[in-house]
Amino acid sequence: MFDKVKLKTLKLNALFIITLLRLNKGYLKLSRITRLRNY
Repeated sequence: MFDKVKLKTLKLNALFIITLLRLNKGYLKLSRITRLRNY
């Protein structure tokens, strides 16, 4: 049981980190586009 819970938490943490990284990449792309438009 404990191992299963550990695996679940690890998977959730990995998904969370991946989503954060994806959001960060998207944000950087958006900021670049807006900068290009402004200049």
